[in-house]
Amino acid sequence: MKKDEAHIVRMPAQRIGAEEPSKALAYALPDIPEGLPSSSDFSYSKKLFLQRLILQVILMMLIVILLSPLFLGISLLGSAAIVGLYAVYVVISSVSPFLTSHTLTPDHLIIRQGWYFRTTIPTKDIDSIEKTEEYSKVGLKFELTRKRLYVTASRYGLVRITLKEPRRFLLALGKKADEIVFDVERSSRFIELADHFLERYRTPIPASLDQLS
Repeated sequence: MKKDEAHIVRMPAQRIGAEEPSKALAYALPDIPEGLPSSSDFSYSKKLFLQRLILQVILMMLIVILLSPLFLGISLLGSAAIVGLYAVYVVISSVSPFLTSHTLTPDHLIIRQGWYFRTTIPTKDIDSIEKTEEYSKVGLKFELTRKRLYVTASRYGLVRITLKEPRRFLLALGKKADEIVFDVERSSRFIELADHFLERYRTPIPASLDQLS
């Protein structure tokens, strides 16, 4: 199949006369409208991580001073090991969020927060995407009563996606969630672009014989 050809999806056939219900009809996804990017990165708020990083650097300086042979008599090698482990923690928890962002393509949405959280949601599995202004605590958490996963670094620019079927998340200890709330900078543009991609799955067209061959 050529790169610019429409994607082919299979949809259950409706029963018509003596046609076997087990057969499937082939449908093609409409082409991506001209002017829309094939992939877009959307940043999330970094203020929380900047504040955390400043505090952690100050704490690291205190640790270096306290672990020095002058104070506690710990060997240089032991002090270096402790400081090194703490530095790794700082990089993962506070530096890595500056290096990652959410990614939206016609076929999937990747939600990230640093190097410690990443999930890929196929576009075909998304029922709706919308802005939400409801109060949300900042951080990674799972709300069992609503089956909702929060991946937030800010209370502003929140977006909620609803899945067609619940899916399991490691963050939720293997429990299923059918909603995800996360923050996005340029949330209006994110929603606009996501709606274009979702529309392709809402209005598939019958595939031609050339596309099936």
